[in-house]
Amino acid sequence: MLELVGQTLGQYRLEKLLGKGGMGIVYRAFQPKLNRNVAIKILSRTYGNNPDQVRRFHREAETAASLEHPHIVPIYDYGTEREMKYVVMRMLTGGSLAETLDRWIKDKKSPIALSDIALLLRQIAGALDYAHERGVIHRDVKPSNVMFDDYGNAFLVDFGLVKLVNATDSALTSDGIILGTPAFMAPEQWRDQPLTGAVDQYALAMLIYLLITGEIPFNPNANPYELMRLHCYAEPTPPNTKRHDVSEAMSKALLRAMAKDPGDRFARVMDFAEAFQAALAEPVSAVQSPGLSDPERTLHPGPPKRANPVAMIRVEQSRDHETIGKVMHLDTFPFQIGRLNRDLNFNGDRNVSRNHAQITCNESGEFFIEDQGSTLRTTVDELEIQPYQPVKLAHNSRICLGTTTLLTFSLEAGSGQR
Repeated sequence: MLELVGQTLGQYRLEKLLGKGGMGIVYRAFQPKLNRNVAIKILSRTYGNNPDQVRRFHREAETAASLEHPHIVPIYDYGTEREMKYVVMRMLTGGSLAETLDRWIKDKKSPIALSDIALLLRQIAGALDYAHERGVIHRDVKPSNVMFDDYGNAFLVDFGLVKLVNATDSALTSDGIILGTPAFMAPEQWRDQPLTGAVDQYALAMLIYLLITGEIPFNPNANPYELMRLHCYAEPTPPNTKRHDVSEAMSKALLRAMAKDPGDRFARVMDFAEAFQAALAEPVSAVQSPGLSDPERTLHPGPPKRANPVAMIRVEQSRDHETIGKVMHLDTFPFQIGRLNRDLNFNGDRNVSRNHAQITCNESGEFFIEDQGSTLRTTVDELEIQPYQPVKLAHNSRICLGTTTLLTFSLEAGSGQR
């Protein structure tokens, strides 16, 4: 699987090897039919390709592909060819959280801003709760499975892929091989107990601990038996003893999400995120812990957010009659349009895809619209735009979603971009 550059897999031409891991190998590929780059993960052959496993793979891949959330990377396609099972995903070009951490830990000049960590936590918590409500568990939350787009938005990748390569609902293969990443695995995974969404909350808490302190609570270089003992029985060092600006309330929230008993963790992952966010306002002890006192650094800088709106969108026509005449100021980016918890929602308009389009703003204050692979496409001033190809918006641009939903984009006075 390491020598497939230049070959085709279904309708995709493999162009570059991007990385490899325990579950498979990732390539950048080109899809000529839609003129776009995609990421393809070819799953490891270790787990075989008997007919029952192939059927299960397709069933689980279909479930993973049904997840449509702003912070879950979309799965476009999946299949089996030449005894290779593969999953096709959106290509994210902002790098992974693992790469960000590698750079930070190597120079360790300053800590990551707690406000940035809180934002990432909310984004990933929302994605996990959305999936858990639909009976899907990630099972392998870790830095390399969090990626960014060009605007600093975090996405969970490899959703459900641990289950795709496992023939049972157990945390172990039939050969006793652990599925997951040991440094982030919850006690119930080590004990091969029935799994719930609480395992994802535990792993996310371990990841947040790493972002705050620059280290994992339990030595990842320990042998598997020692690591299992630590996760099952040892208590992590409170993070407020490792970083001076972490309040006791924040430390308690983090340690609760890492509780040994899943019943002692938060009921929802978003409850953890909200407790962490609330703790940002809590006073910090006057006794400062050592180190990490330099100015904060940004987790993943995207274009700066504007304090005041400089553009707006008006709904001129829609099958969702309640939205007609609605005006939305653009002051947070990306500004998302669709039918699933978006900034501009068309819940009663099936002409609009769940994740239809998004508007972004660059450092120069220029606005761009990008179709997100919608079913009925997007046009700007009567020209159809290609999926995932940003197109600049001008004052009074007319945006059509699908065939009937019409929006007007306008720049406000003082924007300097008319």
